Formats: sequence, structure tokens, C-alpha cells
Amino acid sequence: MSDYVFKPPYSGGCACGAIRYELLDAPKTVYLCHCTECRRMTTSAFGISIPVDRQYLHFFQGELRTIERKADSGRSVVGRFCGDCGTRIIHEPPHAADMVILRGGTLDDPSWVFPAGNVWTKSALPWAQIDQSLLNYEAQSPGLDDLSARWHEMLEARLSA
Repeated sequence: MSDYVFKPPYSGGCACGAIRYELLDAPKTVYLCHCTECRRMTTSAFGISIPVDRQYLHFFQGELRTIERKADSGRSVVGRFCGDCGTRIIHEPPHAADMVILRGGTLDDPSWVFPAGNVWTKSALPWAQIDQSLLNYEAQSPGLDDLSARWHEMLEARLSA
């Protein structure tokens, strides 16, 4: 039997506690992003991106502030963050109004999170190890279908182990 636990809902928030949210259902997928913006935002080698249906992400404390920027892809991306501590909570991709990208580092307990792949590997730091058994893309993935299918396959395997 597996020690892996996957039981939504999940809670999270910003570093100072002003923003709190709850994720009520499974994400579409999870992937690691190595673009320069994610590295800046997380002050780390990559960002953990968790695309979720907007309807399942509920903010119950605090008010998010907004920033709009150009992504490495050239597309405009809206980011929402805590106005007090600056923690980025979500991105709103312009091509999918029903979806947001939750920042994995904001989860209270990210132990259930694992990536199905990596995007923007051409921007990865030279020492970052890219797991070749995952789906990997030099730039943005062509969509979420392959990453989503792979993540759900991996989830099933973990739950049945």
C-alpha cells in the first residue's frame, strides 16, 4: 500500500498570512517552469505550476493585487499577489478564462505535488537536473493535454501502489 496521500481540499496562502485560499478539487496537471520570470518570482531554480479550474479555487481571506507582464513566450500574463508581502499566488493565462495557474509554493502542505514535466528547459540553470522520464519542453508546452494525461496516469500509479 502507498504512503502517498491525495485528498482535496488543500489550503494555502501567502507568506504573511493575509491571503488564504482553498483548492477543492484535483488540478489539471503539475509541471515545473524554468523560465526566467518563474525563477525571479520564486527566487529559486524553477516555479511549481499547478493549473486548476478557476471554479475550484476559493479565496476566503484577503484581497489580491494585480500585475500584468509579458512572458518569455511574448504573451501577456496577469499575476495576482499579496499586496502586503508580495507572494505571487496565481497567474491568469489569457487563453483560458476558466483556468488559473496556482503557484505550488503557496500550498500549506505540498507533499501531494509531483511534476508531470518541465517547461522552458532551454532557460534552465546549467546545474538544474531535468528528469528525462517526464514530459519536457524547451519552451512552453503546446497545451496541457499531454501534461494532464501524464499527471493523471502518474497519480493513478501512486494511489494504487
